Amino acid sequence: VRTVSVVRRVLGTKSCGFTHREDWVFRPGQGCEVTNAIAPFGPMPELPRLGLSWVLDTALENVVYYGRGPGENYVDRCTGSFIGRYSSTVTDMYEQYVRPQDNGYRSDVRWFELKDTDGHGVRFSADFPMFVQALHFTTEDLEFARHRAGQQRFRTPLVPRREVCLNLDVRQLGLGGCSCGPRPMDKYIFPIEKTSWTLRLEPFGR
Repeated sequence: VRTVSVVRRVLGTKSCGFTHREDWVFRPGQGCEVTNAIAPFGPMPELPRLGLSWVLDTALENVVYYGRGPGENYVDRCTGSFIGRYSSTVTDMYEQYVRPQDNGYRSDVRWFELKDTDGHGVRFSADFPMFVQALHFTTEDLEFARHRAGQQRFRTPLVPRREVCLNLDVRQLGLGGCSCGPRPMDKYIFPIEKTSWTLRLEPFGR
């Protein structure tokens, strides 16, 4: 068993941010566990989500997971999405909206697998259900593909990345109707506070 610890300070605007500590525990033949602990500082704004972002190998195109599906769903839009075992591809998890925006999340995910065509891959799980997004676009790709409020209207054509852009989140802000209506209900707005969780990575098919 080997352990590697990493501490980083993530800075945002107006002197706010997080201190993030990761303790990686590697067990030969059993994958690894990553214990995460975050502590916010400064005048923190409302956040859309809290978790980890990964960029993974291009071969990990095939998806199998146990959580809500089969289509995209969110913390306050999930009652019509039932918990079960679902399969898809990273390409097909993308929702083609007229105006590019964040999309494709699955909620209440107990485990999430990415694998190649030969069945080799990795399973992700945590100590409580996750919100998971796997696309060929980063959050920044989607955010800056369209005009901002007050700007002249434009849309930059989206070009999929070859890599898998994976978000594994432990907190998520509700959608509400902010694009054309009310903000999320209070119960779907998570508090910005010290948080810790453990993520497990298990290789398979070797």
